[in-house]
Amino acid sequence: MLLDSASPVSPKTPEDKFDELQTSFSEWLLAENPEFATIINDRRYDDRLDDYSIELFDRWKNQVDWYLDQLSKIQKDRLTDKLKVDYDIFKDFLQTYHDGYEWRMYNSLNPINFLEGPQSDPDTVVKNMAKHTKGDFENFITRIQNMPIQLGQMKERFTKAIEVNHTYNKVSIEKVPKIIREMITEDSENFVLYKPFTEDLDQISTINHEEKENIREKAKLAITDYMRSLNEMEVFINETYLKHTRPGLGVGSWDRGMDYYKACLKWHTSLQLSPEEVHRKGLEEVSRISTQMKAIFRKMGMNGSIKDGFNQLKNDSSYFLKTEDEVVSTFEDIIERQIEPKLNTLFKDNPNLPLVVEPMPYNGPLGMYLTGSPDGTKPGTFQVNGLHPSEMPTFGFMALALHETVPGHHLQISIQSLAKNAGFRRHGLDTFVEGWALYAEYLGEEMGVYKTDAQMLGRYSEEIFRACRLVVDTGLHYMGWSRKQAIEYMSNYTASGENELSNEINRYITWPGQACAYKIGELKIKELRKKAEDELGNLFDIKDFHSVVLKNGPMPLNILETVIDSWIEEVKRKPPTTPPNRKTNTNTGCLASPHVYLQSLLLFVIMHFVKD
Repeated sequence: MLLDSASPVSPKTPEDKFDELQTSFSEWLLAENPEFATIINDRRYDDRLDDYSIELFDRWKNQVDWYLDQLSKIQKDRLTDKLKVDYDIFKDFLQTYHDGYEWRMYNSLNPINFLEGPQSDPDTVVKNMAKHTKGDFENFITRIQNMPIQLGQMKERFTKAIEVNHTYNKVSIEKVPKIIREMITEDSENFVLYKPFTEDLDQISTINHEEKENIREKAKLAITDYMRSLNEMEVFINETYLKHTRPGLGVGSWDRGMDYYKACLKWHTSLQLSPEEVHRKGLEEVSRISTQMKAIFRKMGMNGSIKDGFNQLKNDSSYFLKTEDEVVSTFEDIIERQIEPKLNTLFKDNPNLPLVVEPMPYNGPLGMYLTGSPDGTKPGTFQVNGLHPSEMPTFGFMALALHETVPGHHLQISIQSLAKNAGFRRHGLDTFVEGWALYAEYLGEEMGVYKTDAQMLGRYSEEIFRACRLVVDTGLHYMGWSRKQAIEYMSNYTASGENELSNEINRYITWPGQACAYKIGELKIKELRKKAEDELGNLFDIKDFHSVVLKNGPMPLNILETVIDSWIEEVKRKPPTTPPNRKTNTNTGCLASPHVYLQSLLLFVIMHFVKD
């Protein structure tokens, strides 16, 4: 019997439709953010720049609303358990942008500040570009040719901000003109973006000499035009924008500014917390942590303020190394010999992806984590700043290692890489990612890796800094605090100097609510753990709890709570056949903090409505 070769196509399942919609959105979002695409090594948009036109808001809003409508047509109850979680995350991501549209004429109208903008890190722009073919260099030239257009769009936003009276306070931008002025060179060949057109271009054997010279001439013309536009931006900021900066430090001084700040907290924590609640949590945490710190200082024979205690420690040469190599090798020893052997007491899912410790090639933060590849061919990298060992006390090394490597960023991102989530979720959510990393610092107590009182002080100094942020951010933007109040408060409880605190305060003024994400995130994870321990009793298994938190990748904290609630009910229905690992605090050498506090953290939205 002959069969018709054109057999009927099976109807798409809800899973198929959901997968297609997530993929479509991920591709659209990547195309709309070509600079991010370049960062993650997707070369399809290397000739383009992000759009900063005011019209972008409406275009994105319409597209997001279309995706929300399409998502509503998918039957969530017919999806697998994992896809139901993915559905909620996708919907939350879209809804967050939809809700943010109301505030499009607020902070997003100010695209350049001392933390971000074309002047902030041009070397990274060069580093991220592909440099292998003639097409790579031509793409970069086209991107440079588009930079004056982008600057023009940014100027239009600034002009609109002046019009609607939603400008920055001057501290957010007053240093930018000088940075731009120093960035501009008389000769285009000395400009930072020309670097790849010298030695990098010379090394490409597939491009002949005449073509190389032609590429260089095009690059010089494009750079000359760009520098002219940079000069115009510098003049505009100096002569126009700075005359219209808001007098108030916080966004609460804007019309509807208090409501806007509440929206910022919602975006950055993914939770419905009022400014008063966040402020109160900060005060409670600062009180708790400072009490523990003072007890340790007294135990060590030191009286006086927290700052006095840290000043005494910093005058003790035994807490400092002499060379960059010593700094790197000390961190390697901490991770490999002290932390990693204890991981199996709290975790059962460890992909064991490779991790290396390297010196930071520039004078940046004390340490940072760079993601590796999911297959392990490119190791995760913990970069440590060992350029000035005399400014880096070793009693802070343990907390930093826990935060940046395991069980912090490296472990969390390694597990995330196995989750096979949709592309749009690769951006991560600081409310989850940084909240987990702070929680990882706490887990060091349960693993017993803080061996000395000084190490515990190093841990608490990091924790109290994040707690102070809750108090100061809400103080500045919602409670009318002065700059002096903010600096004095942080100075009373942290070891930071005046210059560092001044820069921190400027950051909080510029990015309302963002700094609250870290500590709130940690507190939420602790709250959910306490809830699970209380409800499950002897059925609670710390390893299972950590697996449930991490296995789906970063997510808004309200959705994480739903996931944990579902897991609790599942465990109640299926008692374990073997005694669970409850895991209690094993650190008897130092004071340890309880894990009974509330948390939420920053919802990273790559959209332009809320800045990171």
